[in-house]
Amino acid sequence: MNPLHFDLTDLLERCRTALLDAEPTPVAHNDLKDLRNNRLPETLRSRSINVYAIWARKRGTSSWTAKYIGQRTARSCWARVCEHLFHVHAQTESKLEQVRAALHDGFEIGVTGILVEPDSLRLTIEDELIRVGSREPEALAWNTRSRARRTNGARRGCRPTK
Repeated sequence: MNPLHFDLTDLLERCRTALLDAEPTPVAHNDLKDLRNNRLPETLRSRSINVYAIWARKRGTSSWTAKYIGQRTARSCWARVCEHLFHVHAQTESKLEQVRAALHDGFEIGVTGILVEPDSLRLTIEDELIRVGSREPEALAWNTRSRARRTNGARRGCRPTK
């Protein structure tokens, strides 16, 4: 059987440009002792998104570095971003510890987001943006799971054939 191919090149480039060429919106962390006391800017919350990037830059500089790309349904995406930036429940994985360490090391955090439609494409777009964006050593350093999948060629739950 011949494989069926779908060309996502144009959509992927438009998503990459919208997410990774956009200027991140800085997220003020005024309370570094208890991150739960901080909030997303209203300019972010007013937009629907389902794919997001978390950025960091050294305070006083203008150059941002993309650290993480993630996705959630548009209904819960900003809540997921808040789990990474401010507070997370014990059983939920997030980038909160990386964010906390970056803040204590003198970095500020920013966010960009896009809405991919149909929503089912967000998973593919996220995976492809991570694949393309991780080609440089320091890029997307917090996307460790996805990077590991690409490195060893195996997906979680699958064993490589011998």
